[in-house]
Amino acid sequence: MSKKPRTNLIFKSSIDCGVATKPIYCMIYNFFRVSFEYFENRIELLKNSIVEAY
Repeated sequence: MSKKPRTNLIFKSSIDCGVATKPIYCMIYNFFRVSFEYFENRIELLKNSIVEAY
């Protein structure tokens, strides 16, 4: 599992968004994307710890 720095992730996703006509949508999109990836990683860690516990 690769650990990406959060700031790099936000920066990269804003680059991916490109020149948005509505920057606020881009910000909202980035926020949800980063949040989703964060929670996805947390769930992955939780599953791994449960597997190791048994």
